[in-house]
Amino acid sequence: MQRNKMIYALADAALVITSDFEKGGTWAGAIEQLAKLHFVPVFVREEANAGKGNTALLQHGAVRWPNPQNGDELSQALSKAAEAAAAQPQQETLSLALREQSASYQSVPQQPFPGLALTADNDPPKSDPRPSQALFNLVREILRRELAEPKSDIEVAELLNVAKPQAKIWLTRLVKDGGLERLTKPVRYRAARRLL
Repeated sequence: MQRNKMIYALADAALVITSDFEKGGTWAGAIEQLAKLHFVPVFVREEANAGKGNTALLQHGAVRWPNPQNGDELSQALSKAAEAAAAQPQQETLSLALREQSASYQSVPQQPFPGLALTADNDPPKSDPRPSQALFNLVREILRRELAEPKSDIEVAELLNVAKPQAKIWLTRLVKDGGLERLTKPVRYRAARRLL
């Protein structure tokens, strides 16, 4: 069951074809993802023969599978799900899952990479060091520096070596926070002018 965390963390999205109700690895992995980890959107097939487990997963926050007919529709479905996830408060991350398995994990170093200092206004709280916040702070600093010239979400994903849905989640959050500007025609992102 521990591999479920890694599978979800490495994926762009999850699709449950069929799941038993409250038993089995598919159920356990999807519930853990929906209730605790929030790595990626969890889609669930909803058809007459899909099973009671699928219906219950929808009630736990899974997204109905839209049955895309081509690559563009699939890309749109994944983008919408990633944007919806970005609109929610940041939840647990892979580092928390790993922390549960590692007794030696103590806290996030205040300066994890030489030459990249966290500023006082974006440090994680001292009483509650959250690896997810520390990671986001690093991404914020990197993108402020790297997006002096506008880049697409695909270029940002390649720059950070992450999946496009993860890049979109971070970009959406940074636009909302005012750290980045979203340009249109074509859609690109750049550091907010006040930060350049």
